[in-house]
Amino acid sequence: MDQSLNLRVPNKLVKPHTMVVEMNLKEDDPSRFKINRDKIINRGDTFDFAVGKKSLVRAKLILDSFVKAVEKRGLKIMNCEGITFLLISEEKIQIRLWEKSRFLEQDENSCGFRDQELSGELYFQYMRRCTCVEKQWGDTPYSKLEEKLGRVNGSLEYIGKKEHEQRLIREEYWREYERKQVIIKEENAKKEAEFSDFKGLLGQSIRWERTQAIRKYINCVEVNPNSTIQGIKDRDEWISWAKAKADWYDPTTSCDDIYLNEFSSFHEELLEGKKRLDRNNVCKL
Repeated sequence: MDQSLNLRVPNKLVKPHTMVVEMNLKEDDPSRFKINRDKIINRGDTFDFAVGKKSLVRAKLILDSFVKAVEKRGLKIMNCEGITFLLISEEKIQIRLWEKSRFLEQDENSCGFRDQELSGELYFQYMRRCTCVEKQWGDTPYSKLEEKLGRVNGSLEYIGKKEHEQRLIREEYWREYERKQVIIKEENAKKEAEFSDFKGLLGQSIRWERTQAIRKYINCVEVNPNSTIQGIKDRDEWISWAKAKADWYDPTTSCDDIYLNEFSSFHEELLEGKKRLDRNNVCKL
């Protein structure tokens, strides 16, 4: 910590910081809970604090010294919607000034929440995820918070720098992760395209093989004048029709057909029994 900083807390406010001046006394609505009646919670445009009326003057003195020391270090305090952040190495470190409270003994016949009383002990708290106290510095039976401001400032700066380092590590990790994901995505796309092309090749080879079988059958009928085809009267007409259908089905020719659309996966699924022909899809033939 910079030894030139004045971290001694005075007995009275001298040219108080604007943030301290604006710590207006604003009490919550009356409540049956003692803690809410005695504690002043100011969460507006000034420092996030919650202290009792008896501790308010002391809290202002501590906070005034703290804020001035922080700003002399070139750091900045930011208040946003009732939450206070100390900006260190581009990191927002959430802090607050808090007075500890204790639960009171509850009457055997009473029910509901237990009342609390303020202890007079003040703490600077470093918060994580808005509500979780990660670390705190405050009054003990042997020392007061006023004596620990140098430790508080030094610790918060260290925390800010460590969080900045950790954030850079996380960002680098995620950059590398995203880079690897792009590579994996590209490789998977190539694999998918390769397999799709192979699937198409396999399908075409099977069609071609089936076409050869069809043509052999047509040729057998054609060269054998005595061959008969069940349900067919005009043999020559059938041979002409069959050759046209073979040319339509053959992937190496894919000739147009007078009635049928170009052979597609729809036709394949019909042939394999995966689909049924009905009035809704007959137009795709």
